[in-house]
Amino acid sequence: MGRLDVRGISEETLIEFKRHVQKKYGKIHTVLGLEVEKALKSYLTEIEFQERLASPESQCKSTHMEVD
Repeated sequence: MGRLDVRGISEETLIEFKRHVQKKYGKIHTVLGLEVEKALKSYLTEIEFQERLASPESQCKSTHMEVD
């Protein structure tokens, strides 16, 4: 199991995140790390999606069809 100590998160964001976890689970202890992991995975998935959209291979190539 990994460990993550993070600095630089605004107090407001941390409180809001903990509030979300408390509302979802009714507790913070033992589930905060689970929700942090879910948030990180979601963020990474979004980044990968954006990178695929921006890649040259994913750019739409126009096709022309002649009609008689």
